Amino acid sequence: MKDYLAFDIDGTIFDAGNIVVEAFELGVKNYIKYTDNENIDIPKQSEIVKLLGLTMDNIFISLYPKLTKSERVCLIDYCTDAFVLLIKQKKGEIFDDVVEVVSALKKEGFYLVTASNGKREYVKAVLETYDLIDKFENIMFFPEETLESGLFLENKTDVVRAYLDNLVDDGNLIMIGDRYTDREAAENNNISFVGCAFGHVGSKEIEDCKWIINSFNEIPSVVDKILNN
Repeated sequence: MKDYLAFDIDGTIFDAGNIVVEAFELGVKNYIKYTDNENIDIPKQSEIVKLLGLTMDNIFISLYPKLTKSERVCLIDYCTDAFVLLIKQKKGEIFDDVVEVVSALKKEGFYLVTASNGKREYVKAVLETYDLIDKFENIMFFPEETLESGLFLENKTDVVRAYLDNLVDDGNLIMIGDRYTDREAAENNNISFVGCAFGHVGSKEIEDCKWIINSFNEIPSVVDKILNN
């Protein structure tokens, strides 16, 4: 039996909190340069961080409700490019012990996958920049994409469900993340959830969960308890 661990990225593996404003400034600047639409403000850090965990479309609907869908998609692309650039410059922070723990889990035989609401380019930038890409399986589903089967993934719940449909040898799947969207994805799919209290909003969205960790290096022992519970 192969056991899977599905990791959220931002707030669980990587902290983009200190680069969100810079990324939006760069993304908006390029958007204005190529579209001549100057009616775009730079949101505050607190406004952005509280939305992290939602799909990109929902984040930008909240921040820029007056944009048309095509304008919003364009701005998302420019901001994503900005995030990728900053991540590759090693701005933002990877959480303590991530590289060591992820490597150990992979060596132990776990199948590691991502369950992030971030765009594909963002997730790949984080994993490649910190030499983690080879620790994660090629099966990587993303929200707002259509699979070969014709299934459209609207959110993280759909992403986790797609993983469950592709498990090898009926293994277990455990969701690991810091936000209510991660928790909902696990609950809606009836799988175990490990809440990361060191994420963007602390423990307030996960405080009544059964399994809560305060540092990334607690993951192996908690996973072991879940699988042997």
